[in-house]
Amino acid sequence: MKIFRVKHSTILVSAFKPEAANGHRRKVLRRFEDEHPIDCWLSVEDERAGEFVLWAHYTSVLPNTPKGGEATIIPGAESLAQSTVDEIEVAPVSSLTHGCDFVIFQDSPICREECQRKS
Repeated sequence: MKIFRVKHSTILVSAFKPEAANGHRRKVLRRFEDEHPIDCWLSVEDERAGEFVLWAHYTSVLPNTPKGGEATIIPGAESLAQSTVDEIEVAPVSSLTHGCDFVIFQDSPICREECQRKS
């Protein structure tokens, strides 16, 4: 597993951390990949000289679960690379981003357009 030290050009590291005033609720990143949303919660480690390690924690279900069978859920974490961190945006107010703090649109022009549409 690779661990990346990163920084964001417009979002301060403090924005990725839980807020005490908000009950220490974890910050949520919603990735739209090929128009499908994938949620993960974020954590920050090893802050030094304006750089930090940004972790995306997630759960995934093993594929090929037989219909009616039990699925296996596996927790995981990924250290986000600088190229991924550069794509993070503050989540716009939208029904597609309800409950999340940040968003990434990867090959998801329809979701991006819907999120940016004014109601």
